[in-house]
Amino acid sequence: RLEWPGIKALTALVQRTMDLSVTITGNSAYVTVGSGDCEVICNPLQIV
Repeated sequence: RLEWPGIKALTALVQRTMDLSVTITGNSAYVTVGSGDCEVICNPLQIV
């Protein structure tokens, strides 16, 4: 499950054409584009 604040921040950065960089560490994805960056946190639905 992705946390809403991170998704909302990511949608603010979206453009028709863009280059982006994504770094995944632990439960976070750090997204960087020319106009800014944001962190999207993922919470597992179930730990196995």
